[in-house]
Amino acid sequence: MRTDSCPFCALGVPLHPYQTPPADLHVLPNPGGVVFVECVAPTCVRLRTATPDDAGQLLAWRNDPETRRASFSETEVARADHERWLAETLSRGDRHLYVAVADGRDVGTARLDVCGAEAEVSITVAPEWRGRGLATAMLRALTDEAFDRLALSRLVARVKASNPGSRAVFERVGFRETADGAVTTLVRERSRTQSPSRGVP
Repeated sequence: MRTDSCPFCALGVPLHPYQTPPADLHVLPNPGGVVFVECVAPTCVRLRTATPDDAGQLLAWRNDPETRRASFSETEVARADHERWLAETLSRGDRHLYVAVADGRDVGTARLDVCGAEAEVSITVAPEWRGRGLATAMLRALTDEAFDRLALSRLVARVKASNPGSRAVFERVGFRETADGAVTTLVRERSRTQSPSRGVP
């Protein structure tokens, strides 16, 4: 392993050969073949609760072509439909919608759909922020939120088989594959040594 400078973000990063690049890696030219580099994420990624004022950027992120290709519904969403969905989402107690913030800027969105002590996880990195390690950093922040503040016990992610990069991000944060096929299911459970610090009753 060696350290080089990524031409995309000018950060020093470790270089690793990958057959299939995880979602938050860059591609570097290399005489011996393609090399992918794992970029350093911003110093801190935090989650804030989404608000109605986020409707415009959330819709833009949702309708981004790459986001739609990775989604189970690839249809472009109309603004009126999105605003109705957002209003309903923000009023629900079993759904938690967040905007990820890094270095003071909104960089993506994350969601937990809760059922009992379990939640389904989804994350989206804003198009202009892809390739900087943010998918991993966002998922770690969301996992901490789920286990520490919400006192959940189990997280589940469903990923298209055609999206191995996203699957690699979940595996990097400790999710394990439990089912494969057209849809890959990955699960992470709260460890026995990890007790909720601010769990809600």
